[in-house]
Amino acid sequence: MEWRLNRSARSLCFGGLWAPLIVGVCYTLLVGATLYFASAVHAVSVLWPANSLPLALAMLRPRRQWWAIMLFTFLGVIIATFTVRGVSLAPVFLGLANMSEVLLAAWLTNFSRMGDGIGGSARSMVRFTIGAGVAAPAFSSLIGGATFALFFGRDFLGSALIWFFADSLGILIFAPVFYTLLAGQYGRAWQEATVARRWEAGGLVLLTSLVAMLVFTAERPLVFLVIMPTMLVAFRLGWMGVKVAVMMVAVIGTLSTMNGHGPIVPLSEDVQLRAYFLQIFIAAQLMTQWPVVVALAARDRVMQELAKSEQSLRLLAARSAVLMLTFDVGGRCRKAIGAIELLHGHAMDDLPGLLIEELVENGGATLRPAHEMALDVPDAVHSVELRIWAGEERWLEASFRALEDEGGRCPGTLMTLHDVSTRKAQTMALARSAYTDSLTGLLNRAGFLLRLERALAGRTEGLVLAMIDVDRFKLINDNCGHQTGDAVLEEIARRISGQLRVTDSVGRMGGDEFVILLDTTEWDSAQEICRRLVDAVSAQPVRLASGQTIAAAISCGVVRHRVGMSADHFLHDADVALYEAKRGGRNRVVAA
Repeated sequence: MEWRLNRSARSLCFGGLWAPLIVGVCYTLLVGATLYFASAVHAVSVLWPANSLPLALAMLRPRRQWWAIMLFTFLGVIIATFTVRGVSLAPVFLGLANMSEVLLAAWLTNFSRMGDGIGGSARSMVRFTIGAGVAAPAFSSLIGGATFALFFGRDFLGSALIWFFADSLGILIFAPVFYTLLAGQYGRAWQEATVARRWEAGGLVLLTSLVAMLVFTAERPLVFLVIMPTMLVAFRLGWMGVKVAVMMVAVIGTLSTMNGHGPIVPLSEDVQLRAYFLQIFIAAQLMTQWPVVVALAARDRVMQELAKSEQSLRLLAARSAVLMLTFDVGGRCRKAIGAIELLHGHAMDDLPGLLIEELVENGGATLRPAHEMALDVPDAVHSVELRIWAGEERWLEASFRALEDEGGRCPGTLMTLHDVSTRKAQTMALARSAYTDSLTGLLNRAGFLLRLERALAGRTEGLVLAMIDVDRFKLINDNCGHQTGDAVLEEIARRISGQLRVTDSVGRMGGDEFVILLDTTEWDSAQEICRRLVDAVSAQPVRLASGQTIAAAISCGVVRHRVGMSADHFLHDADVALYEAKRGGRNRVVAA
C-alpha cells in the first residue's frame, strides 16, 4: 500500500528511524516542559499536548513502523518524569499509560488507511474524536489515575478525570496541528498562497491570539469574545487555520488561568475545579468550531467537484458537435458552451442575452414552442428539428428540458443543439428507397400508389393515367437471360422518363409493367404523349454493354379520370385499355 502522506515527511529526512527519533526528542522536551509548568504553578495539567506528536506521526506511518514510535514515547515519558519529579517507579507506569494511549489512538483511527486526514470528512472527524479523543484517553486514565493514587497519594477518581480531560483535549487540539505540520500541508499551503493571502492568515491568527490574551488577562467574563475571531478564521482560512487558532486560544487560556489570571480564576479557589472549568471552555470551543469546519469543508469539496464537472463539461462540449444553451423563463439565453459553429453567424460571447427567436431564422416558430412545452411539462424532453442554410442545407435537432433549482422551482430550460444532417439524409434516403424501384430508379408500386392517392385527394379532373407493358418481354428473358431483360427494362424506363414533364409521375408496378400519371386536362395532348412514348421505345433497338442489340416495343392503355372514380377504378380502367392495345397488335396506344 502506498502511504501518500509519507512523502513530505521523507523529504525532511524523516525516513527510517530518523522520524521516530526526532519526534521522540521533541516529545521528551514537550513532556518535561508541561510537567515543569504544572509543578511551578502548583497545579494539575489542564492540557496534555505531548501525546499528539507521536500520534500524528503514527497516523502518517504504516503499522510496521509503529514500534519505534511507541518505544521513543515510552522512553520520553520516563526521561522527562525522572528529570522533573525525581527517581521512582511512577515514570515507568506513566510511560506505559502514555504509550498505550498513543498506540490505541493510532490503531482506532488508522488514518494511513483512510487517506483523507483529520477533518478531511465528517466520517474521519467522528472517527478521530471517538477513537483518539475519547476511547484512548479513557483507557490510559485508568493507569494514570492508579499511578497518581499509588505513588503520589492523590484521589484516584479525581486524578483519572483530570488525566482523561487533559489528554483528550490535548489530542483533539494539538494532534490535527502536528498531523498537518508533519504531512507538509502547512508548508505547501504557505508556498502556494499569494502574499495577500499570507498576510491575511497571519493577521487573523494574530488577532485571535490578541483577543485570547485580552480575555484571559481580564477579570471580567469576556470569554464569548473569543468566538468571533475563531469563527472568522473558520470562514476565511478553513480547517487548517482553525487548528492553529483553537490551539493558540487553548495555550493562552491554560497559561493564564494556571497562573491565576483571567475570568475563570474567580469561579473557585480550588485549582482542580479551575482546571475543570477551563477544560469545559476549551471543549466548548472545539464543539463550536468543528461542525462549522466540517460543513465548510464539505461545501468546498462540492464546489471543487462542481468546478471540475463544469470544466469537464466545457471540455467535452468543446470537443463534440454539441452546443448547450440555458434560457430563462422568458426565453433569453443566459449561458452557452460547446460547438458555436452550429449557429452560423454567431460568436459565443454574443449568445448570452439573445432571445430564442434571434438564434436562427424562424426560431420563434420552431424553438419557442418547444421551450414553452418544456416549461409546462418539466419531466420530459421536447425535441424539434430545424433546417438552416449555411452555404449548404443543414439539419439541426434542438432538445429542451426544464431546469430545477434547489427549491424545486423552474428557472428556465436547457437546450442541446447538434447537427443531424447525416442522420436526416440517411432517413430521407431510406424513405426514398422505400418508394423507389431499385432497378430503374422510378417509383415502385407503393410509391406510385401513394403519389396517386395524393393527386386524387380533392381533385375532380385534370388527371390522365397510362398503363404500359413491354411487348413479348418473356421471350427476351427466356432467350437472352434475366440480366439482359433487366438492361432492357432500364433503357425503356430511361426513354419513358425522357419524354415526360416535371409535373408527370412514372412508376414501375412490377415485372415489365409501367404506369404514368399525367397532370393535364388536355385529353388529346395526353394521347399524343403516350404515342411519343411508344415511338421512343420502338424507334431504336436497345444496345447492350456487350454490343448486342435487341428490338423492344411497348403497348399503352390510357384513360382519363372521371368524377367519383377511385384509385383502384382508375387503375383498372387503364389496365383494361392496355390489354385492348396488346390484343389489337401491340406497339400501339389505346385510349378508353
